[in-house]
Amino acid sequence: MHAEKVDFRKYIPLYQAALRGDWATADTIFTVDKDSLTAKINEFEETALHVATGAGRPSKSIDFVTKLVNKMPPEALELRDQFKWTPLHLAAWAGNKEATKVLLKKQPSLLYMRECSKLSALDMAARNAKKDTLLYLLDVTKNDPFSKLFPDDDSAAHFLILVIASGYYDIALYLVEKYPSLATTKKKENGDCGLKALARKVSAFKSGSDHQWWQRIIYAQIPVKYLYDDLGELVMKEETTSHIGGDIENAVVNNPQVSRQKYNRAQLLVEYFCTFVPCIKNIQDQKKTHLQALKLVKCFCEGFRSLNDSDAYKKSAKDALLTAANLGIHEVMEEIVESFPNLLWAKTKEKRNLFHIAVKERHANVLNLVYQMGDYQESLVQKEDLYRNNLLHLAGRLGPHKNNLISCTALRMQRELQWFEVIL
Repeated sequence: MHAEKVDFRKYIPLYQAALRGDWATADTIFTVDKDSLTAKINEFEETALHVATGAGRPSKSIDFVTKLVNKMPPEALELRDQFKWTPLHLAAWAGNKEATKVLLKKQPSLLYMRECSKLSALDMAARNAKKDTLLYLLDVTKNDPFSKLFPDDDSAAHFLILVIASGYYDIALYLVEKYPSLATTKKKENGDCGLKALARKVSAFKSGSDHQWWQRIIYAQIPVKYLYDDLGELVMKEETTSHIGGDIENAVVNNPQVSRQKYNRAQLLVEYFCTFVPCIKNIQDQKKTHLQALKLVKCFCEGFRSLNDSDAYKKSAKDALLTAANLGIHEVMEEIVESFPNLLWAKTKEKRNLFHIAVKERHANVLNLVYQMGDYQESLVQKEDLYRNNLLHLAGRLGPHKNNLISCTALRMQRELQWFEVIL
């Protein structure tokens, strides 16, 4: 026998009330029909609580969610929709931090429930880039053992990759430093890991920034004192990384003639510009992001280097190195080759080495980096790829599409000729 088809039309008033956060209307419906508290009210098999937590308007929905949760037994909060999402999954996806608090207060076990794709509420917040909610969930779970948060390597690696994909390098750093094994954890299906994910993020590094000359000057001098200042009470570590600002204080120690008054004025001036001048604040935020990402690369490399099994790092580090070379991220390349010098000889499936990639993609910074890495240039330069192309062949080809950003045809031709001359 076929299950009786539910007529969802009778739940339209409740559905609309849950969307609007209209508790008066919903409460009247619950009084008349108590079963509607936990009923599936739409074709996605969502309850009123699902709809309210995922509405995406926390200011209007929180009162509704709070009163509804108070009416429901704890186990009712675990009801799932057709995708096996609980109300907490939807709250995390929508970034509804207040609803998340209400749900977990009544039923803490919600945090460890996974939907049909094996994603938890933590994954949802990371995947949809809801940082406030993600930080709250991490704070709630900070005393939990690793195995409780991540039942297997796939779930751990996937979460870290989601965090990196959303650009939360400070959170990724916190996780890797708290759970060192996370640095080398890989997904079984495709071997993806944190290092590979980071190697795909051009915007995470200085080499991916297209700064004007004045922005480069500010970038070089602007102070970044804290790499973790967005994590609140979760973690706070002071990192002095600049040669001005943090080093203004050093100047007071090293040069007694510099008065404390002058130091205070300089510090206040720097802090004022970093706080109230948007273009300078943006550059400081960029620099902080770049420093976080660079430190994260170091953590990944240290993790792989600490493994006794040399094969464990080869695939991950090699793939990350070649990806970074293709994208022109020399910072990632430098850290990987410094940790694993043998990977300087790494090749793609087309038998192209780092020199080939640098020339083909017209990455001058990558070419310069490889030149500086030792006395291997002649050997690498003479190599041919799978199609018998050497560096001259690759230099003689038209460069990638990005070179079309140079508006003048003559300048583009001049740039191409310069590459050919360098190889000669």
